[in-house]
Amino acid sequence: ILEDIDYGYASMQQGAEVTLDGPMAEQYIRRREHTEVGNPKRMERQKQYFKALLSQVLTIVRQDYTKVLDVYDAVKDDVITDLSVGDILYLASKAVNMDISGDIQSVPGEVTLSSDNYVEYIIDKNALTDIIMSIYYEEVN
Repeated sequence: ILEDIDYGYASMQQGAEVTLDGPMAEQYIRRREHTEVGNPKRMERQKQYFKALLSQVLTIVRQDYTKVLDVYDAVKDDVITDLSVGDILYLASKAVNMDISGDIQSVPGEVTLSSDNYVEYIIDKNALTDIIMSIYYEEVN
């Protein structure tokens, strides 16, 4: 746990190792304080959770890529996708041989707190363009 969180779970104390599931996982990745640091802290928890989830799914799928269907069955009521089962199997078969770093990029920007206590994140559009170009495009001569 990255920080002490008082959401009704005594085990959510900074530094504790916890297996998150169901409502506890939802609280950990969704809740935030209405302060300028609340959203960045929540985003760090989301990154941490996603990396752990990705690691577990890849471990399962690398043993047998058809197990991705079990993962899909577990989340399909909470996920919207236009991928067919065939598409999912195809992508899983390719993912088993990929080296996935788990790096998650954050778009630079500025956090502001409005007078009515809403947090807004103003992205740096130039930095976003640079990130998109570095990930999805390759310079050629």
